[in-house]
Amino acid sequence: MKTSASVCLIALGAVCSASAAQTITKWTFEGGVSTPSTGAGTASLIGGTTASFADSNTSGTGWNTATYPAQGTANGTAGVEFDVSTVGYDLITVSYDHLASGQASRWSEMQYTLDRTAVVPVWVTFDNNGGALAPQNSVTHNYYDLSAVPGVDGNASFAFRIVSVF
Repeated sequence: MKTSASVCLIALGAVCSASAAQTITKWTFEGGVSTPSTGAGTASLIGGTTASFADSNTSGTGWNTATYPAQGTANGTAGVEFDVSTVGYDLITVSYDHLASGQASRWSEMQYTLDRTAVVPVWVTFDNNGGALAPQNSVTHNYYDLSAVPGVDGNASFAFRIVSVF
């Protein structure tokens, strides 16, 4: 049983509006910062995770997260959260690259909320892309089309998170 895990997000994504093919917000983590390289938004750690910045052989700098709950505990509670206003945009998509680590759960899921300002936001699992990530030290590109989800378009309180699951 592993008590520490690590996940690296590389060039995390783009929250995009397909109607105008525009990037609303994008994080690249270049220069060791968790502020967006394009647009506005907030990236934060959740569930007791910690982070550092690590260079990738293929994709530049990544946000390396660690200190996840032990296997089989606190399912879907630890990872990273991104708050992004979609006001003025519609047909929203979210994409990111995920580097699987030999120390992390091989499964993750993307969740979203329509009201990150709520005392207890309601997080909805959008999809887990089939669950399993690529083999250790492989980068997987993840893409989520939220264009059919009511309430995502034009939402000042939209947020999504990527959490470790078992």
